[in-house]
Amino acid sequence: MKLNFKILMRKQIQEMIDKSNISGLENIQKQGWIKTIRKSLGMSINDLAQRLNCQPPNVTLLEKNEFSAKIKLETLEKVAMAMNCRLIYAFVPQGGSLEEIVKKQVQLIAHKIVQKNNHSMKLEEQGISKEQMKQQEDDVYKKILNDDSMKIWAHKDEI
Repeated sequence: MKLNFKILMRKQIQEMIDKSNISGLENIQKQGWIKTIRKSLGMSINDLAQRLNCQPPNVTLLEKNEFSAKIKLETLEKVAMAMNCRLIYAFVPQGGSLEEIVKKQVQLIAHKIVQKNNHSMKLEEQGISKEQMKQQEDDVYKKILNDDSMKIWAHKDEI
């Protein structure tokens, strides 16, 4: 089996995600990064407002907007810089890895293809057993997974 570019890229990105210990940082989202970092620096709302050249109620609003996901990345970046920090954001796979997301999508496609084919065969009274369907799904799964040209996200049904 050839190791194609997409698989290599997924593995490299997954390694970066795994090394970053993002799961340990998720608790900070309970009050937001602005408030958490500001407090950990011993910086008051007035101090941050002065550094941002705005009024203290605006800092409170920024913290609320971040918490409710109504803040722009551009604004977060400015606030981070005012606290001598830099903004980094990431997408983290839910409950697994990037490779697992791809495999689940391929599994779904393989299942749909075999189901559709079996339905047509049943209409012609040529349906197959559950074991045969499982084997066909496995075969289609492997074919799709190894086909670099297959557009697995172009299908309507997604995970």
